[in-house]
Amino acid sequence: GTFTIRLTASNDLSSVVSSQTIAVQDTILRVSIQGSLVGVLGQQSEFSVEVQQKYSTGITSDLQFRWKLGSEFQQQDGSQINLLFDKEGNYELEVEVYNDISSSKTSEKLVIAYAMSCNP
Repeated sequence: GTFTIRLTASNDLSSVVSSQTIAVQDTILRVSIQGSLVGVLGQQSEFSVEVQQKYSTGITSDLQFRWKLGSEFQQQDGSQINLLFDKEGNYELEVEVYNDISSSKTSEKLVIAYAMSCNP
């Protein structure tokens, strides 16, 4: 979280006020990807990123999320990732979570296949 410290010094003749903003961050120990690692072609796949922090403060407002499927990272707002695949195949989803003092990344293999229905 972000906190503002306000310091006031005064005497009989004058007064001075100063403010300073500080950010308190927790160390990221480990991240993991939650969700099905097998998806259906043309259907949305949902993943969430679980973050384990050193002091378990629950402070997540300072965390930045980004993911990569292929060659380039995409910035992500929050820990939810929703993807729609238009090709069958094997994919690697890489996720990185970071703040000013630490970072952690992980990856998972995904299999996207065509869904067949069996109608008599």
